[in-house]
Amino acid sequence: MNFIDKKGEKIDLRENSGRITAYNASGREVGFIDFDVKEFCDSYSPTVCSAYVNLMHIDGYYRRRGIATAIMQYAKQVYGNVAFYEDSGYGGKSGMVHYSAEGLAFKRYCEAQGITQPLGGIDDDE
Repeated sequence: MNFIDKKGEKIDLRENSGRITAYNASGREVGFIDFDVKEFCDSYSPTVCSAYVNLMHIDGYYRRRGIATAIMQYAKQVYGNVAFYEDSGYGGKSGMVHYSAEGLAFKRYCEAQGITQPLGGIDDDE
């Protein structure tokens, strides 16, 4: 998927095995978001796919240009349901989620815009 960022540069988004990567017009990687993609199915309903943000990075020069938001919107098209894990408050511990101030603001922005759902909003029976 291609789009024009807030500074007028063409950005190409590509999905591969749960990672959506953004490339600039020269083909250089400028950021990515990794997702934990989970499929849920039973014999009574179609398979439902949910993707949870696992790790994200946007090159400093390319921040505040709408790239991460575009990745999240594209993820919603590709995976269906998209959400952020809840912040456990324990940074630096294996298996625990803790957001930076910027990451938490982005999580809240995506939820407010309806791009993602609060974790309790995805019915995945986990």
